[in-house]
Amino acid sequence: MSFAYQLNIIDPSSIIEPYLSPLGHTAPEMEEIETFHEATKLKSFHEKTLGRRIGTYLTERRAIQETACNFKSYLEAEKLRLPPPATIQASFSDVLAQRHSCRAFDGRAITLLELSQMLSAVRATRKAGTTVDGLELWFRPYPSGGGLYPSEIYVVVQNVADVEPGLFHYDARRHELSRIGGKPRFSQLRQALGDEDGLTLNAGVIVLVSTLPERTVVKYAYRGYRFAMMEAGMIPFAINLAAAGIGLDALHWGGFLDDRINGLLGLDGLSETIASCLIVGGAAK
Repeated sequence: MSFAYQLNIIDPSSIIEPYLSPLGHTAPEMEEIETFHEATKLKSFHEKTLGRRIGTYLTERRAIQETACNFKSYLEAEKLRLPPPATIQASFSDVLAQRHSCRAFDGRAITLLELSQMLSAVRATRKAGTTVDGLELWFRPYPSGGGLYPSEIYVVVQNVADVEPGLFHYDARRHELSRIGGKPRFSQLRQALGDEDGLTLNAGVIVLVSTLPERTVVKYAYRGYRFAMMEAGMIPFAINLAAAGIGLDALHWGGFLDDRINGLLGLDGLSETIASCLIVGGAAK
């Protein structure tokens, strides 16, 4: 018995345009999206050039040095050492079932131990051993293209017990926070996040993940940009799962205004730019 199938191929614009036109909107132009997508594609004629780049980063002394230095340190900043994280008792199935997007937080203070447990989901816990010149390579729980880790993690502390609110950078190797700024005015933070409804007002912390694409494109060319953005999405999800495992709730937030949120942290928006955001706290009942 044979079956014949008819493929109904629909042009999305034929649906989008009529739907949006009464509202006075038009569908976004696809040229810029196409330019990005084409530039980051990996094609067969790239193999030799890319192979040489990758080989260099596996064998050359200078390249290994760069890989070992792919982290930021605020040497003179006030340090907040996080307590050793307790084991999360919830099963993985329960964590997945409990995770949801929370849009109303109850304003309760997160404990320092809870913050430690959340951030431990992305801390560096394994070493690759020493390399040339005694350099150490650290591995983290999430996958990273070539082990280059083109991400940095910042925490806006709003309501954590016994911790003065402020802006912090998370050091994944030492499992500690570096205070890099005082507490931003709520109106300033809300505007930077594009939070028109005040969702962040009662949250305990806001986790901001930046990407530094140069760390990956130097090895993987334009394809490295894709790797960097993939990583910037995995980090907040790992933290979200850890938060769900200890009874906290979270909201992945993409409505931040890039220029303002980068300015808040002193980032130039090019060599380093905020790529993802996670709001964490207790859910309002």
